[in-house]
Amino acid sequence: DDGARGNYGLKEKDVNLDIALRMKSYLTTRFKHLSGGIQVEMTRENDTFLTLGERVDIAKRMQADIFFCVHTNSSRANRFNADGFETYYPRQKETISFSAPKIASEGNDDNVAKENEEAVFQIVDELNETSVIEESRILAEMVQEQLAERLICPDRGAKSANFYVLKYTPMISVLVEVGFICNPNIEANLRDPE
Repeated sequence: DDGARGNYGLKEKDVNLDIALRMKSYLTTRFKHLSGGIQVEMTRENDTFLTLGERVDIAKRMQADIFFCVHTNSSRANRFNADGFETYYPRQKETISFSAPKIASEGNDDNVAKENEEAVFQIVDELNETSVIEESRILAEMVQEQLAERLICPDRGAKSANFYVLKYTPMISVLVEVGFICNPNIEANLRDPE
């Protein structure tokens, strides 16, 4: 899937892959001094098509701590003037299933015990989802702050969204839009590795 395409033919898929490969190299080199370093796994390292569901499945299978998605933005309405970068975090997460804790109840009232179990189960689900979303928001704001120090274009902020890969990955997740490939000036910048 080529994704968005610039006016002079630059493809989003090529920009995204180049940035992701550079990030992998940077992160593994930068943090190799840590005990065990960090492990960076890619959903793709070449021009391979993966559905959004396959990307989510890969992250789940790897039991990743963080899912970081790189994208290049585009706009139909404001094609030549669209500008800026933004980072998204999940608005909500898919319900994660846990084994309900066993709650002791007085007497033999199975309905009361079942209601207690369901209430605790719901609280655990909500706390887990909130924690992951909050940690995702914090990471999105940190990414946005670091990009703002390096990019000379409008800071469009960290925002919540229900993009598929954000909603259905159970771990901390962010999606960064590095620039508008539809803007010829930004396309030229995205074409240049420097």
